[in-house]
Amino acid sequence: MKKIKKHRTLKNRLYPDIRKSPNPFSKTHILHMSIAQKGKKLSLETKLKIGMIHKGKPKSKEHKKKISMTLTGKPQPWNSGKNNIWWRGGKSDIVNKVKSSNKYKRWRSEVYKRDKYTCRKCKKKGRILNPHHIITVASIFEKYKLTSYTKAMKCKELFKVSNGKTLCRKCHKKTNSFGFNHYNKKNK
Repeated sequence: MKKIKKHRTLKNRLYPDIRKSPNPFSKTHILHMSIAQKGKKLSLETKLKIGMIHKGKPKSKEHKKKISMTLTGKPQPWNSGKNNIWWRGGKSDIVNKVKSSNKYKRWRSEVYKRDKYTCRKCKKKGRILNPHHIITVASIFEKYKLTSYTKAMKCKELFKVSNGKTLCRKCHKKTNSFGFNHYNKKNK
């Protein structure tokens, strides 16, 4: 194998790590470039070009966490309210109020007592329990056109003990109505 003679140039003296890394610039040079660019406004065309370059590239967990931290606590009007793809006309606020009411808590404890604090699917005791509506809360809201908290609290179907069953968290996650499972199964 031939031995390549190294020429000492100005470039090699200023940036000695240029030969080692695939990046043509050293860390110090990149730092100086970033300091020089601070505060400069990018044109819309440049922003779009940068976005297209990064489109489809997988992001590391660390990078995703940084993105999440920068967006935490900041208003996101493009993804909230009616702009969100899961928007259902503000029903979730009413459902959350109903689920935190005393009437719902009484219904939940009656369902647990009736089932003797055991999961009705796997028959195991001593697990974290969830009350499960056999006829889903969403379908009850649609059927009776419940648009306010007071209407929901007067609805007898929502608080029928016969409409509930006790499930452990593991079994509850497997049901069609848990979280977004019903949306995922509709789209398949």
